[in-house]
Amino acid sequence: MQLTPEQSKIKLLKLVTSYQSVITILDSKLSLLAQTPGIDLHVASSFEDPDEQRKAKGTFTHIDIPRTIRPIKDLIAVVKLYRFIRKERFDVVHTHTAKAGIVGAIAAKLAGVPLICHTYHGLPFFKGQKSLSYAIYKGIEVLFSKIRHILFSQNKYDYEQLKNIKSIKCPVIFEGNGVSIKDIESNARNYTSELTLCFDIDTPLSKGGQGGIILCIARLEPVKRLEKVIAAMEYLISQNIHATCIIAGKGYLEEKLNSLIKSKGLASHVSIIYTPHVHALINKADIVVLTSEKEGIPRGLMEAMALKKPVVATNVLGTNELVIDQETGFLVPLEDQDVLNQRLAQLVLDQSLQQKFGQSGYQRIASHFDDAKIVQLWLKTYANKS
Repeated sequence: MQLTPEQSKIKLLKLVTSYQSVITILDSKLSLLAQTPGIDLHVASSFEDPDEQRKAKGTFTHIDIPRTIRPIKDLIAVVKLYRFIRKERFDVVHTHTAKAGIVGAIAAKLAGVPLICHTYHGLPFFKGQKSLSYAIYKGIEVLFSKIRHILFSQNKYDYEQLKNIKSIKCPVIFEGNGVSIKDIESNARNYTSELTLCFDIDTPLSKGGQGGIILCIARLEPVKRLEKVIAAMEYLISQNIHATCIIAGKGYLEEKLNSLIKSKGLASHVSIIYTPHVHALINKADIVVLTSEKEGIPRGLMEAMALKKPVVATNVLGTNELVIDQETGFLVPLEDQDVLNQRLAQLVLDQSLQQKFGQSGYQRIASHFDDAKIVQLWLKTYANKS
């Protein structure tokens, strides 16, 4: 979408908690926004990794936003954001991820921003959560809906949940999620050599693996349930099924997960790594697995399907709107480790099934998960409301 000559240029701030999210979940969409003549794009987030070389699209500003609840640091973040937003006089502030959504809404409201939007990449309150936590997080989101003007949801279930909360009065819009197949394929081709240089000789990827390479792309946090991936690998090895596993991500559970891997004698079969060249990494894999408790619409699985990789994932919110069981991969019950083990074993041993699922997944992404459509939805909303 391009704004008409009668419409002034919209000054837009995309606010995200961590820089890692900026260059992963939003990267291709920011590229499209940056190319829109009627948009003056600014991006703000914490900058957590001094080694990260990828650059955010638009004009980037560092604002330290802690991921966890840190009252003093949170207050400092609100003050800094308020001053920044007031100085820049943004027409639209669109927040992504939970913590940025809170501090950003407060700062934008205080600064008098005409349009405050928030995208839910999965609700912070969800089925299976402890009742007290559920009530607290739901109450917070209801409260902050009073100062936000538009809410977007990436998955249909969360969209319906928000629509059915009578105390939320602002409009709720189904956003969906998407990727750029063209960009993913290009990155997968162009960064293969850089990927190889990232790993020493002790990683399964650099050794090529003895059989199938199973990849899990996830933050190293409890909600991703990565112990299930490790348990599945323990099962495969016990059954003499040759496979190696790469867990690609960062997070505070890295030391604990590495200890678990070593305690199970899996150090030669499972590695935890991080690389910015995730598309090249997916291209090296045979199967991609995700064992989360919940998702918005999982980007890592979309990227895997865009590269014709079969997937095995837990049958949870968000993920089950992307993966079609026994068509693009396997969906398994969250708490059933045996089914996860069996489905991974089945897929590792059946290359024709891998190819079938991979091709079907590619077609599903091409038909239903296009990030350009999401950007068009945003632009229409900004133009109508700002």
